[in-house]
Amino acid sequence: MGGPAWLTAIFAAASLAVAVYCAGRLVVARRGHRPTELDTDGAHVIMGVAMAGMLVSGLRTLPSAIWEVVFAAAAVWFGYRMLQAAAALSPARGAPPTPCRTWSSAPRWSSCS
Repeated sequence: MGGPAWLTAIFAAASLAVAVYCAGRLVVARRGHRPTELDTDGAHVIMGVAMAGMLVSGLRTLPSAIWEVVFAAAAVWFGYRMLQAAAALSPARGAPPTPCRTWSSAPRWSSCS
C-alpha cells in the first residue's frame, strides 16, 4: 500500500480488532449457549485476519491463492444463504410475517402525511 506506514498499521490494528471481537462473540455464544450467526462472525474473523495481512506484510498468514479460494467459497456460501432467504419470502410460500409487511409499507405511510 502506498500510504504512510502508521496509517496502514492503524487499519491493520482495526481489522484485527474486528477479528478478535467476532472470535470473542463466537466463544461467548458457544459457552453461553446463545444464538449467533456462526457464518457471519466466522467470515468477519477470516476477513479481519486477511485484511491485516494485506496491509502489513509481516501479518500475512496464508498465500494469496489460498485466500482467493477461501473468499470465493465464502461468496458462494453467502449467495446460497441469500437465495434461501429470498425463497422463504417468495409469494408462493405465502405473505411475509407482519413486521416485514409493516416495515415495507412504512415509506408509503410517510409519503401520505
